[in-house]
Amino acid sequence: GVDEKREAPTWEALWPVILVGLAVIALPLYLVQKAVPLIPASTIAAMTALGPVFVFAMQVFEGRVDYAPATLLGIIVFLLGALIAVWGATRTQTT
Repeated sequence: GVDEKREAPTWEALWPVILVGLAVIALPLYLVQKAVPLIPASTIAAMTALGPVFVFAMQVFEGRVDYAPATLLGIIVFLLGALIAVWGATRTQTT
């Protein structure tokens, strides 16, 4: 039925998921925190703005999910807006 519960996974089955989570989520967050004092905030903002582009590219590469043209348009608009904002912030800092 709707409420049917499956058997809980064992720790042995969860180790690969934990390792992937550490590699894909925790490591990049740690590296960004280490980079914050070393590089300008605008560079970090530009790199963060690329996140949706990478996710979209991985979805297209994997092939299980068909992309919608509206999704691609939204990502392009977001990316352009973020990069223009970063560019504008760096222009005001240098002048």
